Amino acid sequence: MSTTGWKKGQCKRGHVDPVRNKYGACILCAKEYRKENYQRNRERQIRIAIERAKSDPIARRDQQRAHRLGVPVDHVREAVRRCEGKCEACGSPLENSEMCIDHCHKTGRIRGVLCRFCNALEGILTNRAERVEKVRAYLLEREGGE
Repeated sequence: MSTTGWKKGQCKRGHVDPVRNKYGACILCAKEYRKENYQRNRERQIRIAIERAKSDPIARRDQQRAHRLGVPVDHVREAVRRCEGKCEACGSPLENSEMCIDHCHKTGRIRGVLCRFCNALEGILTNRAERVEKVRAYLLEREGGE
């Protein structure tokens, strides 16, 4: 029996008992191959990416948002379409570059589209509802006393 080729539990590059993708290839080898291929064709890859971004910048921005959030592009586009160019919290008009996609960090579900201020405020106020009520009562008390 021949011992040439890869041994059981190893891939072609010697990774021991690797995790494999649905095609049976070692995931670590596939990642290394993609890096090597990118280095071989770096200028071409960059040129293609720039041309794609220039041809449809809004689609590219939606792809980047979806990738960052880990959701399908369709979910991001649906949220942007649903907001109709306004912050869903305060109603102020938004440019596409000012939109913040609000999402749940536990589930990854998109909640809506907010302006930068409302998005920052939502992040600060998350899990602090009782403190918000105390500050509100304080402000009402001080405004009424003056």
